[in-house]
Amino acid sequence: MPAIPAQPIPATGLLADALGRPLRDLRISVTDRCNFRCSYCMPKEVFDRDYVFLPQSSLLSFEEITRLARIFVAHGVQKIRLTGGEPLLRRGLEALVAQLAELRTPDGTALDLTLTTNGSVLAKKAAALKAAGLRRVTVSLDGLDDAVFRRMNDVDFPVADVLAGIEAAHRAGLGPIKVNMVVKRGRTSRRSCRWRATSANISAQASCCASSSTWTSAPATAGAWTKCCRRPRCWRGCRRTGRSSRWIRP
Repeated sequence: MPAIPAQPIPATGLLADALGRPLRDLRISVTDRCNFRCSYCMPKEVFDRDYVFLPQSSLLSFEEITRLARIFVAHGVQKIRLTGGEPLLRRGLEALVAQLAELRTPDGTALDLTLTTNGSVLAKKAAALKAAGLRRVTVSLDGLDDAVFRRMNDVDFPVADVLAGIEAAHRAGLGPIKVNMVVKRGRTSRRSCRWRATSANISAQASCCASSSTWTSAPATAGAWTKCCRRPRCWRGCRRTGRSSRWIRP
């Protein structure tokens, strides 16, 4: 175990990995709880009614999170993403957002403060989060077809409520909004890979669970855009070629 220095190391504004690459992004998990039971993330077989989540007393307080974030920002972090579990299940999250929004980089720049959510309660929280200082959101949405979406989240949650959350975020000015999607063989169909951006502030991106590839984001342009893979079946294309897909107008 490395020795702990007697005095804190002064902030230099530089934070790098072992290869000397600067680290600018920080992800902070504010809770280990989620109200979805997606099979690829928190399957019911593991996270059942008897699963013991962390007690509230074991979670970092908002003040402790802000203190740590301030240290990271002093060492060069420019973007903070709040995650979970489902971060919006953390009571009073707007207060944490407000504290983090006050932080500044060494040159006085405000942070890029964002949040990843399943969107289940986003419609209720979007306006308050924007008022607290949140800049944008990323929403996990594994299908536009209601039956597919209910099957993927495994708690029978309707897709309409998540779409309402996206609309509320758009109205509140939390943009650009990104939409993440996981394609799972045998549970989502080929049509689930098609996305239509509903406004200039909503872009879509997807990750294929059959590979480590990440598909490129749709252009943030008003109008309808359709996902079109280079291969007939996008999950095979991702796994076999690792190439990103392209976007075309229908």
